[in-house]
Amino acid sequence: MQLKKLYLVGIFFLSILIFSFNTDTIDKIAKLLLKWSSDHPIEKVYLHFDKPYYAVGDTIWFKAYITTTDRYLFKLSGVLNVDLINEDDSLSSSIKLPIIAGTGRGDFILADSLTAGNYRIRAYTSWMRNAGEEYFFDRLIPVVDGRQVSKTPARKKNLIPALENKVDLQFFPEGGDLVNDISSLVAFKAVNANGNGVAVKGVILDNENRKIAEVITQHLGMGSFTILPEKGKQYRATILYANGVERTIALPNAKDKGIVLAINDDDEKELHIRITVNAAFFLQVQNTEINLVAQSGGIILYAANKKLEKPELTARIPKARFPSGIIQFTLFAQNSEPVNERLIFIQNPDHLNLIINTEKPTYKQGEQIKIDLLATNPANKPALGTFSVSVVNEDKVPYEEINERTIFSDLLLTSDLRGYIEKPNYYFTNISNRSRSNLNLLMLTQGYRRFEWKQLLADNLSAPNYKAEKGIEISGRVKSLLGKPIEEGNVSLISPNAGLFQQSQTDEKGRFSFQKLVFLDTTKVMIQAQTKKGNRNVVIEIDNNYPELKSTKPNGFQTDSNLKITMSAYAENSGIQYGEQRKDAIPLEEVKVTAKKIVQKHSSNLAGIGNADVVITSEILSRGGGTLSDRLLGSGKLGRSTPYFRQMQLIIDGVYRNPPFSMDDINPSDVSSVEILRNAGALGVYGVKAGLYGIIIINSKRGGEDRDDNTNNYVAGMVISKTRGYYPARQFYIPKYNGSYEDISDDDFRSTILWQPDLITDSDGRAMINSFKATAPGTYRVTVEGLDTEGNIGRAVYRYKVEQ
Repeated sequence: MQLKKLYLVGIFFLSILIFSFNTDTIDKIAKLLLKWSSDHPIEKVYLHFDKPYYAVGDTIWFKAYITTTDRYLFKLSGVLNVDLINEDDSLSSSIKLPIIAGTGRGDFILADSLTAGNYRIRAYTSWMRNAGEEYFFDRLIPVVDGRQVSKTPARKKNLIPALENKVDLQFFPEGGDLVNDISSLVAFKAVNANGNGVAVKGVILDNENRKIAEVITQHLGMGSFTILPEKGKQYRATILYANGVERTIALPNAKDKGIVLAINDDDEKELHIRITVNAAFFLQVQNTEINLVAQSGGIILYAANKKLEKPELTARIPKARFPSGIIQFTLFAQNSEPVNERLIFIQNPDHLNLIINTEKPTYKQGEQIKIDLLATNPANKPALGTFSVSVVNEDKVPYEEINERTIFSDLLLTSDLRGYIEKPNYYFTNISNRSRSNLNLLMLTQGYRRFEWKQLLADNLSAPNYKAEKGIEISGRVKSLLGKPIEEGNVSLISPNAGLFQQSQTDEKGRFSFQKLVFLDTTKVMIQAQTKKGNRNVVIEIDNNYPELKSTKPNGFQTDSNLKITMSAYAENSGIQYGEQRKDAIPLEEVKVTAKKIVQKHSSNLAGIGNADVVITSEILSRGGGTLSDRLLGSGKLGRSTPYFRQMQLIIDGVYRNPPFSMDDINPSDVSSVEILRNAGALGVYGVKAGLYGIIIINSKRGGEDRDDNTNNYVAGMVISKTRGYYPARQFYIPKYNGSYEDISDDDFRSTILWQPDLITDSDGRAMINSFKATAPGTYRVTVEGLDTEGNIGRAVYRYKVEQ
């Protein structure tokens, strides 16, 4: 739902008193919020993955949605950075994707050289760095190794290391503080070192050891109780943990004077608001103004004020007037001081209705499957939108939906809250009074993280340090040999391989910039510069526009025990697949090698480095001349593959390339090695993607392999630099079967049957998902996620079966 209008609506109290809104305080808050949202527009990133976890040798497929705070697809940034981070918190891979109409798509190949463990995928734009890394998309991606399971099938490997069984228990009075003589709701949350909730029980005692309330966990370590603090008394909780340990924790001290904001969310249609001032404080603030502001993402939805003529005020606000998501209610006392804050999550039926259909619920192997999608908006009108579709064999990839992170849980919930949120999709699956009550507990125990009121009201929020990237940028500075900036210098950028030739001039500080560049892969570019008079005796310094961010593992990035068991089943299935793919490998006779050892620096071969029939290094290629294919033929290393190598499936740095692209489009001097895969053992990991003639893998040189590949080599007036371009996202491969039972059952071991990231509905809200053949028997799960042009979010899950 769009949040563009500024709502300043009076709230009607049950006592027939009416809030007005023509006040200096509300006017000031509204202007500052408007300035903040204008200067610091919120950009969110959500990635939809084809499945929740993977095995070594898999491909991680994903689509990115970049939105505003009101869920419109955002056009602020044009570049998305996506990192694959290993368990050591270092980068395993990093790619750059173009953002087109608020979306992007990409993939990561999990090569056989990777080890199993808890990987993470982090996605962010340069603009998002202004708010800090905690605002990035950051997702745990468990990766198992089926080969290990296949070797020791009787042993269950503990895939996820357990952390120390230490419990942290905190108490959160509603609105912020306990106040003497005001009955208040107090929520609590108990978590272990993983960030997962744990069950606790106990009692609240005063300093005279009288029982005041009971502490009983309601959901994922959370619960609540009511307490009426009295002056002169202290309160403590005596807690018994599941391991039998007893602990005493002091409750927050109550204020002698104060005001409490309480919001009851139990009613499905209305919010019940109560503002209470204790007697000691009422004597000081009677007839002064209080102001209540409700906002989301810097947009005021409701604002009102009232004189405190009575110590208690109550009101009801229809939930239908709010969009779904987190609403921050803040109570301001005199002098515009924020005194209470309460988060409320609104769940209204304002999302897309997605209907997925197949021609029948059950198919036989080999039958053609066609899937249709119908999308309608909250007004039941056809919705024009962009969607991504995943079809997964659920027998091979079992998973509980409440454990998932979805487009709903990310864009509406976790992106705006501090800390780790356990089982976020629970609050959006089978919504009930109980789930709403538990979601309210989450709002009471998690903090809103978009801004601090004190900084906002003081108008001292820092200016953005990073600008929004519209495309790839190469920038730097030109100076004299003595370090003086060269003003009005002429700078040229040249990269024949990328088809780039641009010119620019330096400013008074000697700075230059080439913006909105478009090229693929990592490319060498040459920067030349000279003074206004043509003197080339200058120094060029290239900016590091993409410094590696410090990776800090968020709390709660360990999976729970149920997921461990599920992943073990997946690992066993992957192990069977691994064995099946290699059972037809041709055993080779032992050969004594007397030739010089081939040194291969790196490989994108999914079977791992060294697992190829032929490896031709750059040293061998450099001895010949002509195109890359000329040099391969001239090397004499192709052997029996010589007649077929032009018809092999071409893979460059893990990316499948098909005609009209050919290997001769590649500069031979940029090639580190070429691998030929013809043997069934080497091809096994590629399955049906190997084609009829085998695979030829080309591995590009990386920094440091040649002297001229190093970044910022200095020559007077010239710099050669390797710059990372856009990653050429691969197309998901759909095998073409003849429909026979034998053809399918023997060759297709995939768990992801279909990944379609670019599904667009038409003016009638309809779209046909790519058709494919039914493969292995099992239950298949179709998941569709996306947004329409009006900012409405949609997600739907559908299942069909395949039988023998």
